[in-house]
Amino acid sequence: HAVGHVGLFGYSVAINGWSFLQYLEAYKEYRSLKPEVLLVGVFSGFDFYETFTALRTSAFPRALADRPLLAAIDPVDLSATERSRVRLHELVNSGIERKSALRQLRREGGANALEASFAATTYFYQTDWRRGTMDVRHPAVSAGFERAMALLCELAELCRRDQCVCSITLIPTKEYLTSLYPGPIACAERAAIDAVAALERELVDRLSARARRLGIPLLDLAPHLVTDLPAIFMPDTENGHYNAAGTSRIACAVDDFLARLCRDRAAA
Repeated sequence: HAVGHVGLFGYSVAINGWSFLQYLEAYKEYRSLKPEVLLVGVFSGFDFYETFTALRTSAFPRALADRPLLAAIDPVDLSATERSRVRLHELVNSGIERKSALRQLRREGGANALEASFAATTYFYQTDWRRGTMDVRHPAVSAGFERAMALLCELAELCRRDQCVCSITLIPTKEYLTSLYPGPIACAERAAIDAVAALERELVDRLSARARRLGIPLLDLAPHLVTDLPAIFMPDTENGHYNAAGTSRIACAVDDFLARLCRDRAAA
């Protein structure tokens, strides 16, 4: 929608679950297409932590070089949350209604990590999981962020050589938007959500500062989305997936961002 509106032809080459490592490797693979603009969609919820895990586990030569430095760092302990999440998905996918599935999960003794996230809210939050993946004071998250910035620097340099504008679209979590929302939201977890959002704000500020230092244009989607909360999200989805209204709102923001990047590129 966005690239077509400003008269560009766009390629979507990203895969769900990618980190900064895959962003760099994908550009290396597709740079022969000679793009004028590269849009890197960064999800502040776990892209930095996933950079840490990707560098520890993937077979890319770039990862093998970093692995000895990261091997001694313990990953964030998400095991209890992840076990509960997997079991919850099993129950829901079997046809059980979500609230009934949660009650069954509680009976099975596996809901301790998820129970608070479901408390009397119109849609689901991941405060326990996010607290782990965004706390930059944890060595794994801190290492993931620093390695992500090194990979971003490498990506930006490749783009400069190719005369391609490297840019970032920053995608916020539902928790972060909720903390910014000026209106009332029925949520018993507001204090926990605000605490998690503060961790995200720190990551966002650090990323924004690095992007400015590298001369990378950055579009923060939060101001474009917060006024429409909660109508922009699909109901009862644990990852905060956007519905048609949310996707359209994002496309309009990206549309304006792309148009500005193209004007600046033409002027240069």
